[in-house]
Amino acid sequence: MRQAQVPSKVQQPLRAQSCFDDLSLRFELTPQGDEITVRIDSSPMGSSQAVPFLVPSLPAWNGDFYVAEGEAQRFGDVLFRSLFTGEARERLLTCLARLEAQPQLGLRLRLKMVPEVVGLLADIPWELLYRAETRDFLSLNVRTPVVRHLEVQRAMPSRRQVERLRLLVVLSSPRDMDPLDLELERQRIEVGVGCVPGIELNFLAGATLGSLRQRVRDEPFDVMHFVGHGTCHGQSAGAVLFEDATGRSVAVSGEVLAENLKGFEELRLVVLNACESANTPSLDAGGDPFRGVASALLMAGAPAVVAMQRPISDEAAVTFSHAFYDGLGRGDGLENAVTEGRLAVFSSPSVSWEWSTPVLFLGCPNGRLFVPWAESRVSTEPLPVVAEDTGQSPQDGIATALELMDYRRYDEAQRVLQGLSQEQPSRAEIWFYLALSRLQGKRPRSLRPNEIRQLEADLWQAHHLYRGEEPAHLWLFAALIKHDFYRLNGLRVISPSVDEVLLEADSAGKDEMALRYLSEHVPTPQNKVRQRLSVYLGGL
Repeated sequence: MRQAQVPSKVQQPLRAQSCFDDLSLRFELTPQGDEITVRIDSSPMGSSQAVPFLVPSLPAWNGDFYVAEGEAQRFGDVLFRSLFTGEARERLLTCLARLEAQPQLGLRLRLKMVPEVVGLLADIPWELLYRAETRDFLSLNVRTPVVRHLEVQRAMPSRRQVERLRLLVVLSSPRDMDPLDLELERQRIEVGVGCVPGIELNFLAGATLGSLRQRVRDEPFDVMHFVGHGTCHGQSAGAVLFEDATGRSVAVSGEVLAENLKGFEELRLVVLNACESANTPSLDAGGDPFRGVASALLMAGAPAVVAMQRPISDEAAVTFSHAFYDGLGRGDGLENAVTEGRLAVFSSPSVSWEWSTPVLFLGCPNGRLFVPWAESRVSTEPLPVVAEDTGQSPQDGIATALELMDYRRYDEAQRVLQGLSQEQPSRAEIWFYLALSRLQGKRPRSLRPNEIRQLEADLWQAHHLYRGEEPAHLWLFAALIKHDFYRLNGLRVISPSVDEVLLEADSAGKDEMALRYLSEHVPTPQNKVRQRLSVYLGGL
């Protein structure tokens, strides 16, 4: 019996709630432009019809950090009922019921806002969503994280393996602004984060925009954490305050900051510990919603941003950061890490509603942007790929391979699937996932011709085995290769054309899991093939 080297970790349960289903709420304007509507455009239980969304009155805040007693629950309940009524409520409750039988599964509530509504909805504290009947703030539960998604036309990044998360902490306290005790902040970060396994801590003090640019050019960083002042009022562009050569303040707009960080593929996450850095200019006041700091970074291609929608106290900021980076270092996705940070603030002796201040903007399919050092160094041991005498089924082997792909361990997934293809050569889905693993999470256009030929040979084998009943995901994979490799490399696209392949996919059967894996592991930008894929997933 052939043996495959597979990480021993995959034989054990994954970290709790490490896998999420998406329930996506989509906000958009009516064709007349006079009303906001909301609908579930995708979830494990399907979609819902669009209904009018009325913006509720914002909660009353007692000072910068505290909300009036009972106001958070009241507002959160109103917000919950405005989103989940009728068909949408049924979809949500059915999705939540599924979690009870699947303890390692979570439900990510993704709030998708098209550009036309961002400036109208961004100031709403969505993180206070509250289900009154169960007394649950959804964003305080690791199984129901609330994330924001601003729709921008950017390619989705692939996750990659790193031995340590390289974190750059940028400290800015201009002498003409209210002073920040950056030395104390630095000490607290060193104590709270520096001891976290898997985190390499670096500092940039007295930060100017030029010194930041030089630092990220000289060294690769996975995370940039900014500590300083921020502002975003009315129609004015959002900004963070850097220092100049004399130590005085320089307002750096989100657009300028984004341009200076654009193109550094190593940078996967920006954390902004700055007031109002999550806010956007008001659309009512004629502002551009993508001129906020966080929104400009997302427009520039940042996969994820954690920012603050209100002022946050030093104590809460450090408490949040410690729990957040501890989660990242241990292998949590961003959704879980942010929730752990919220819970740490919620559980601190001086309890306030500051746990709702951090906002997670997630522009990629999920929050596992890193494969941390603890997993990259996991020991290996032989594991039978498929063995009839041990009772392991081919489906078990496929599940092992897919789990490896979730952690971007494509080489190991490929070895498992190659073993399965020899043991069960007539299983068409094995050949599909084998082709997907050969792509290594890269765009097809980045592969060499011989690699594409091998990948296409696996797809051809899957087509042959389906015997005229090819499912949509097989056609779409072929279309993505034609579009992203042949067309973009100036090569001749052999018949059938991309459009003809898409017509075949329209009339084919839809396998939700295979379509989702295709969506997550083929990181092409938005094109007509990926748009078709989104339509299929939205209809399932």
